[in-house]
Amino acid sequence: MSLPRNIHSKPGSVVSPVMFLGWNFVVVLVLSLLLPAVAQAEAGRLMVVREAANVRKGPSIDTPRQLVLYPGDRVVATSHGGQWLVVSRPAQNEGSPPMLGYVYASLLEDAPGSAGGSAKAVADRPKVSPWKLDDVPGLEFTPAVEMRLGWDDNIFFKGDSGWEGLIRPSLEAVHEAERTTLALRADLESYSYPGNTQYDHINQQYSLDLSYALSPRTSAFASTGAMFDSSFESALEESGSVVDKQDRRVLDASAGFRICPDDSNALVLEGEAQTIRHEDDESDRSELGLTLRWEHGLSRRLVTASEIRTKQYDYREGTQRVHQATLGLTYRLSDTLTVSGQAGGAVSDSSFDVAGGEVDERSVDAVASASATWMTERNTLKASLALEPVGSTQGENMRRMLARVSVSRQLTDRLTLRATAMANSAETKGYVSLKRNRAAKFDTELRYRISEQVDVSLGYAYTSTKDRETDQKDERNQAFIGFSWTFLQ
Repeated sequence: MSLPRNIHSKPGSVVSPVMFLGWNFVVVLVLSLLLPAVAQAEAGRLMVVREAANVRKGPSIDTPRQLVLYPGDRVVATSHGGQWLVVSRPAQNEGSPPMLGYVYASLLEDAPGSAGGSAKAVADRPKVSPWKLDDVPGLEFTPAVEMRLGWDDNIFFKGDSGWEGLIRPSLEAVHEAERTTLALRADLESYSYPGNTQYDHINQQYSLDLSYALSPRTSAFASTGAMFDSSFESALEESGSVVDKQDRRVLDASAGFRICPDDSNALVLEGEAQTIRHEDDESDRSELGLTLRWEHGLSRRLVTASEIRTKQYDYREGTQRVHQATLGLTYRLSDTLTVSGQAGGAVSDSSFDVAGGEVDERSVDAVASASATWMTERNTLKASLALEPVGSTQGENMRRMLARVSVSRQLTDRLTLRATAMANSAETKGYVSLKRNRAAKFDTELRYRISEQVDVSLGYAYTSTKDRETDQKDERNQAFIGFSWTFLQ
């Protein structure tokens, strides 16, 4: 289950941030009250759809969290006439409470050896008072606010230094029912720079995600969202490019189906659309894509994936179509370590009408990605590497290599240390402009939980960029102290 993404208005039109935020909060409230939504079991993979223990609810936590059933898991109750089973899993660490979750009864009965047995495990389950789905609140609101004060020694890489203030209110609403899940989120980031007010700006993001369980083995999903932010921040993250700060408006939407014909196979079909508009329409683009993915479980630890994707990028001066095919696998080495990788090729058809004349060219490039995740009760380590074509602000696609490593260590019950390192290298083919960029970023944060709702934090970030065409280099240092409050029901 994925949470949504990103509309645009035409260049020159004005959208009031306060009015837009107000209307979206109203939409969040009305839709959440009117539409039902589901903790959906992912058919064929025997997923626990809600983990009830040791999960701190909040906008930074991915809930509901999906978990594969393992031997030792025990059915402890039924709900909704036996359609759902409540499953208990022993805690990994002595003294911790067990984890609870829901799973479709039909899937458990169809999978001998799972959750300690087949249909017999269902028949022999303990006779305890059922934990009914009706007893779980169907609607959850999670408002939060974060405030930060920091120092930036090179604001937007323009050579100015000064204080930076941030206020970030957010609201997440999730409505769950037996067959559907509706999740809505609204975020607003207000940045202010005393003494450098030309850099003041407001980022807004609104997203909606809806999934519907057509049957225990088939589901439909859709998402949409609007985003208003600065092109400087997006270009640096997406392609390592340093561009002038200007307003950016994004709309994207996607929809698709997931079908699991049996316990070992899943077929996913998804379509997506995105349009991006800037204050300066030179960098505008639109994207349309279609993806077909087949997942096949060779064992409980090994899953293979085959994917075909086609995507069209429309720029001001031309069009690029990318047809991509990859093969990959995901292997669960242990209860705490999972690795995955995929590789394939991409064929790009490019057609541009530029000052130098028309350009029609076909190119073939390799695409690849790899990732690893290690998780224990107190530690999380994630690493990923991807080589792929991406859209950019340069008027044409860029070929990007992106490496990222993040680590989180819970030092005590209240103190957590996080760190992330990222390296980004991207270049164009030169149809519109020849660009070769490189960027690297390291950030770390020490967060102390005062209470279940209140955190304080100290952080530092270092960013470096290099234009490999001009050999121009730049650096940026940022430090901050922060406070966050999350309302937990």
